[in-house]
Amino acid sequence: MVRSILQKPVLLQHNAEKLEKLLQDMCADEDGDDILIETAVKNIPKVFLVSTLASVTPAQPFIFRNYQYPVGTPEVPIATSKRSGTTMLGSPTTGTQVGCKRSAFVGSCKHLLWEAIRASCAAPYYLDDFSDGVYRWLDGALLANNPTIFSIREAQILWPATKIDCIVSIGSGSLPTKARKGGWRYLDAGQVLIESACSVDHAEEALRTLLPMHPEIHYFRFNPVDERCDMELDETDPTIWAKLEAATKDYIDNNSETFKDACERLEVVDQVRGGIAADHDGGVGANTGCVVLLQMENTSYFAASGHKLGAFCSFIFRFPYYRFVASAVSKVILQDLGNHVLVGKDDEPVRQLISMISNDNYHVVRQACSSLSTLAGDVSVAMKLMKCDIMQPIGAVLMVSSVSENLVSVLQVVVTLAIRSDTIAEMMLTNDVLSSLKVLCVHKNPEVQRLALLAVGNLGFCPENRHVLVAVEGFRELLVQLTATPEPRVNKAAARALAILGENESLRCAIGGRQIPKRGIRILSLDGGGMKGLATVQILEEIENRTGKRMHELFDLICGTSTGGIYAAALSIKSMSAYRLEEIYKNFGKVVFSEPVPNDNNSATWKEKLDQLYKSSSQSFRVVAKGSKHNPDKLERLLKDLCVDEDGDDRLIESAVKDIPKVCLISTLVSVMPAQPFVFRNYQYPVGTQKAPCVTSESSGTTARVSHKQSGLIGSCKYQLWQAIRASCAAPYYLDDFSDDVYQWRDGGLMANNPTIISMREAQLLWPDTKIDCLVSVGSGSIPTKVTAYQNCVVNEPLLHSIDFTSYLSPPLQARKGGWRYLDAGQVLIESACSVDRVEETLNTLLPMHPKIRYCRFNPVDERCDMKLDETDPAVWQKLEAATKDYIENNSEYFNIACETLVQASADSDTEK
Repeated sequence: MVRSILQKPVLLQHNAEKLEKLLQDMCADEDGDDILIETAVKNIPKVFLVSTLASVTPAQPFIFRNYQYPVGTPEVPIATSKRSGTTMLGSPTTGTQVGCKRSAFVGSCKHLLWEAIRASCAAPYYLDDFSDGVYRWLDGALLANNPTIFSIREAQILWPATKIDCIVSIGSGSLPTKARKGGWRYLDAGQVLIESACSVDHAEEALRTLLPMHPEIHYFRFNPVDERCDMELDETDPTIWAKLEAATKDYIDNNSETFKDACERLEVVDQVRGGIAADHDGGVGANTGCVVLLQMENTSYFAASGHKLGAFCSFIFRFPYYRFVASAVSKVILQDLGNHVLVGKDDEPVRQLISMISNDNYHVVRQACSSLSTLAGDVSVAMKLMKCDIMQPIGAVLMVSSVSENLVSVLQVVVTLAIRSDTIAEMMLTNDVLSSLKVLCVHKNPEVQRLALLAVGNLGFCPENRHVLVAVEGFRELLVQLTATPEPRVNKAAARALAILGENESLRCAIGGRQIPKRGIRILSLDGGGMKGLATVQILEEIENRTGKRMHELFDLICGTSTGGIYAAALSIKSMSAYRLEEIYKNFGKVVFSEPVPNDNNSATWKEKLDQLYKSSSQSFRVVAKGSKHNPDKLERLLKDLCVDEDGDDRLIESAVKDIPKVCLISTLVSVMPAQPFVFRNYQYPVGTQKAPCVTSESSGTTARVSHKQSGLIGSCKYQLWQAIRASCAAPYYLDDFSDDVYQWRDGGLMANNPTIISMREAQLLWPDTKIDCLVSVGSGSIPTKVTAYQNCVVNEPLLHSIDFTSYLSPPLQARKGGWRYLDAGQVLIESACSVDRVEETLNTLLPMHPKIRYCRFNPVDERCDMKLDETDPAVWQKLEAATKDYIENNSEYFNIACETLVQASADSDTEK
């Protein structure tokens, strides 16, 4: 499907003229005029259709509607002013809303009905774009495949004094999340862009996050999730239709109660309304529909090769003298970490090593355990160890051995195995192993205690094990008691175990951590943006200067994507100042981006690279298959140096034992289809928190108000900090993807370039009984929206149909490269997938319903913010810094309000500690 949507426009699948003729016949009005606004005189619901306005950069949602907004409603300008970009909700003193007047989306009620439908359905590859001579539109699904948020915004603007009572959102079926066909190591970048841009789940995640705060709103989401929903957009085979219909019927049957609740609610609303919406109604009923536009598939291959140690491994374990064999094997494995895969291929060597665990000779046990720990570093080999019953001798040693040295060696194997995968950890935790570990946690040898506690923690990464461990009588109290022991190694390991088990309040008390202020949670969200992040850090410096405090003292949760992820980790886990961070990041950019890897076109930007692939009729649209612009080895070395921990372990969860904010970094998990946001975090959710599975059940897909249980996104706290940053920063074309034995990640900006909504969801899961008090979102700068015409085209009149763009046009009209009449669909996909404005629009829609949440958005909008992700020219940096400086000066009042709020909240926190 990727190759389909990114073909040249002349290779269209279907003739648009047939569709237009059908639409004109269907929409013909008895009075001969089917302009949308004509229907407003009828006693029918308000209606709107969403399309993608592609004649501006970046592309914008466009609302075709059969109504006009009330007089005085502000509408979004196509070209934003240099001062725009700041939003403030809620005064710190009065709680009233400041500077957040709801504005309408770009749109019109003057088009013909058939034109609106045609523009909304202009799916790339299937149908040509639609144009009226001034505007050009693509399918609305590129920006709003699930238009529920838009329906809420439109209702708020139409009836500003009336609450929303009922929302019904209907999907057209989705596929369960699954591993990509053919593997993911050579994944098509365009495929992930399509999945992100056309996802119906982004809106659903936002609604799941914010609507629970309003239980009076009855929200229903109907969307079957089933393999039988796998259908091309233009499918005409009746047998495939029948499969989809059967899946939908099963879905309806399985969710009968939810349908009953929705229908009963709608009947109540209908009785109140009497068929007509009025100011005295109990609320506005919004019914939205969404269309699944695209499904993708992917292929790849894996190669295998021989190994020089093959012959050696075929006979070495037949040697009878275990002591010398164990030493030799240990040296062979440690000499080259790739050797453990070869050794692990053969059952006999593995079984021989396992048998050495029960040997009477300490040296044999130590060397065998050292080899086994190294072998367990590979998931496939670790699974083979489990199949060869490694836990039988391990369990025996843990239960009966009185030799501390042997216990230490065996526990090291347990620690390594337990962290390798949840499946392995669940297999390991038997009743006997649990009883032995509990005893060893109070062993007289501190190193045995430490390793037993580490083993408990690593086993607790598995959700099923966490439930078992938390339920053990007196175990939580034992861990809390051990955090107070005089042995630092033991009390740190005990605190770590509490953190992994999600006992966050017990952990806070044990380490003397600060309390969440009574006023509520304080959140900092940081956008991605590459070297444009210099604008972000400049804004953070201003906040630190005005408050006199560092970020880790002001916030309870810091969340970041890509560059914002680097900042989040540095500001929280490393407790850096923003000023120090600026120095490090400039050096970081010079080192990582200074010498591009030689290739055919290093000067092109990422978007231009995609343009070239598209225009050359590339069938696979692979940006990263032949490597990346920059060598990721430099980045990884820098990250390892930056993230090194004094104790030699920089796993994210290790920082939970410090009195610092919670932190999460957002990446894009691309080893599942569709791609999903992945949350790297330095905390564990409380026990009982529902997590989103990588593979959804066939019966899922229904959301009702009564089932608004918050669920966590896919994520983990057991990765190393440098791995989390590397995964969050893996921007296609610039840097290779990042992978471990199981997953593959790309830059988080593909899914959540503005991670504010994800940060709110994480806060709600961490502190479910505490409200959000202050939410600060910092961008990395944007350029004003520009109206673009195709080359050699002169626009002689104000743009038609509802908005006079000319008042916003200070720069000359600029054309998309190649002309917008043959617009690259890939360009619009990038703009949609990586947009920070979609989240901002959602928050501007939903947060006014929560006036007690004080929300600040800082993001300079200026031509000087136009910078490549890997820009290293100091002159360009200076332009960005100058634009940010002007932005700060022009919005000084907003900064003062935000900083006063943060200072007061910080003072409350210090008092309550």
